[in-house]
Amino acid sequence: MAQFIDHYLLHAQRPGMRLIIARDGEDVIGFTYGYLLPRDTRWWANVDRVLADDFTREDGNRTWVILELAVREQWRRRGIAAALHAALLEGLHVERVTLTVRPEPEAAPAQSAYASWGYRTVGRSHPWENAPFYNAMILELDGRPAQA
Repeated sequence: MAQFIDHYLLHAQRPGMRLIIARDGEDVIGFTYGYLLPRDTRWWANVDRVLADDFTREDGNRTWVILELAVREQWRRRGIAAALHAALLEGLHVERVTLTVRPEPEAAPAQSAYASWGYRTVGRSHPWENAPFYNAMILELDGRPAQA
């Protein structure tokens, strides 16, 4: 829990920041949070392939980033992640949503969920030195396919 709090506090003052928590009684069983990518983001610079300038252009209102989406193991496969995702995005006025997911087989349930929600992979991300690699994904909300 301390690691979550530390990571959350790094981003708590970002524009558009939202946090959604799922509970079962007093128990926290899942959470998700994210914010608007700022105009000067380095998010797309971490991707291992060249992306079109128009794709990587940010204006502070174009793209919402989901930093974390997690459900405790005993509550998984009950639609909680989908409900958290929907609640997080509800009422957002953005063109698209981005997130990263680990590529290992252990993350297959998350990979499948994101794909079923319409996300597609645009490259592999290495966000900081000594970080693991992630698949960078995007979900278009305006009905147009993303041209990476």
